[in-house]
Parts: sequence; structure tokens; C-alpha cells
Amino acid sequence: MDEYAKSDLGIIKQDRDTFYSYVKILNEYGIHARPAVMIVKLYSRYDAEINLYNSKNNALVSAKSIMGIMTLEANQNAIIRLDAKGNQAKPALEELVEMIQDGFGE
Repeated sequence: MDEYAKSDLGIIKQDRDTFYSYVKILNEYGIHARPAVMIVKLYSRYDAEINLYNSKNNALVSAKSIMGIMTLEANQNAIIRLDAKGNQAKPALEELVEMIQDGFGE
């Protein structure tokens, strides 16, 4: 995975057929069960493959797996990379970035 600049956090970029963004986890408890369910529900609404990557533990998980997301170890202040491919990749990623930046409404 490539490096990011702090100014790139939340910015959606494209590399060939993949949209990606780096985001900082803001909510106090990180990505726990409730946010994981929110991510999976978002995934189910779009025609896109979405993955989350945490470079701290080299965890790469699909946004369709609640258990996978919870093993990501995305604690408060963690920087994770979001990747999306498919017909609705960009709008899916836009909504996911917004959800994360909003702290999952917590």
C-alpha cells in the first residue's frame, strides 16, 4: 500500500479501476460491533467490492464481513485505507468516508 499525507485524509483518489481513501478513525471505541454492522449494511447497498486495510497489523478485510471488520483493530486515531472497485465504487466510498469522518454517529 502506498503512503499518504495527512492532508490526503478523507480525499478519494483513483488508481486505474480502484478508488481509495485514507481515513482516521475518530470515535472513542474505534470500529466495534455497531460500526461494523453499519459498514456491512452500506456494502450491501452498492454494486462494489470494498476492502479496509490497516497497515499497523497488515490486516486486509472485506466490508461484507462483520467479523473481519472487527479483527481490523481499527482503534481510535488509527489510519486505515479504504479501497473500492465496481460500478458504484465511488459513491460507496464517498458514503463510507463520510460515515467514518462522522464517527459513525457516536
